[in-house]
Amino acid sequence: MILILLNFLKEQLKRDGYINISTDFYAGVVMAIDSAKRLGISTKLNVFDTNASPLDLKTHLLQTDLSNFDAILGPITPQNLELTAKYAKKDNVPVVSPFVKTKAVHSNLFQTLPDENWMRTKMINYVKSDTIPHNTLIIYDAKNIATAKYLKASLPDAALLTSEKNEDGSEQFYLMLDAVQPVLLPGRTIVFLESNNEGFVSNVTSMLNAMNGITILLDEEENETEIDREIILMTTSKNRAFDGVNVSNYDLSNLNFQYPSVNFNSQISEDFEQKYITQFGTFPNKYAIRGFDLTMDILLRLSKYGTLYTQNFNFQTAYLENKFQYFSQPYGGYKNEAGYILKYEDLHIIKIQD
Repeated sequence: MILILLNFLKEQLKRDGYINISTDFYAGVVMAIDSAKRLGISTKLNVFDTNASPLDLKTHLLQTDLSNFDAILGPITPQNLELTAKYAKKDNVPVVSPFVKTKAVHSNLFQTLPDENWMRTKMINYVKSDTIPHNTLIIYDAKNIATAKYLKASLPDAALLTSEKNEDGSEQFYLMLDAVQPVLLPGRTIVFLESNNEGFVSNVTSMLNAMNGITILLDEEENETEIDREIILMTTSKNRAFDGVNVSNYDLSNLNFQYPSVNFNSQISEDFEQKYITQFGTFPNKYAIRGFDLTMDILLRLSKYGTLYTQNFNFQTAYLENKFQYFSQPYGGYKNEAGYILKYEDLHIIKIQD
């Protein structure tokens, strides 16, 4: 039996962001249970509304015999997730986190999102496996100094370049062409851009795209020099800044932008899409698909092993957009260490490494 702790009251839909996420996620859960049923897996599902309130959640937990459940999926807020794991620990019931990460240590907690260090390391190992000669440049802002240092330690030959500052030392989130040209050498260059600032991302990607390919330079005596450049843009963390309205997808595509990702939006089967539309009246979004993938993974693991605490963690599962491979952590609990490396190519996003 699976318990799902969510937050969805219809009258709050317009004013509570958690509601929309919860209802979409729950729709994916329903689709997974239906798919599992057709595979011969029967499921008893209990859904509790937490109202995103620790007090309401605590009431549910105290009134429920958690030992009757094989797994708990949710809640979707960090505080409530930690509270649930704490209460479920005494019955050794696994608690699966759908979206959030927490530093709290619980032996029964399954964190389904790979952490940033693992994703960063995956990207660095991918670059290190590149045998084609290249230069490396790390561009970063003040909030990403730690990432820049980590990259520099892993790629010691890389050059470093940070955003401009004014006379008062305040960061301006842009680079001047004169600062970039001396460190952007001829030939093939991998450029890491580490920033959460949309303006800085827009400035850098636009400049790099203009310098990509063959660039004509004029010296003081007006002599022309052709510099052949191949610039490949990367980041260890593709955040909202890279999706901003001021950032050109054409620039990203021309720079073959590459990054690590938890999920890969592959082609969803027409059968799944039509069933979802028929049942819910809309197209499945990323939360619905994650609800489907997570629930299918839990149900199939329970069906095969009878528990999520199997010692056979050396296997990976993959579904519509997400994949899972759990590893026990030194201080307790389990983390998913499975992800993709994706690339912009001809205005499409393709997978270049599992």
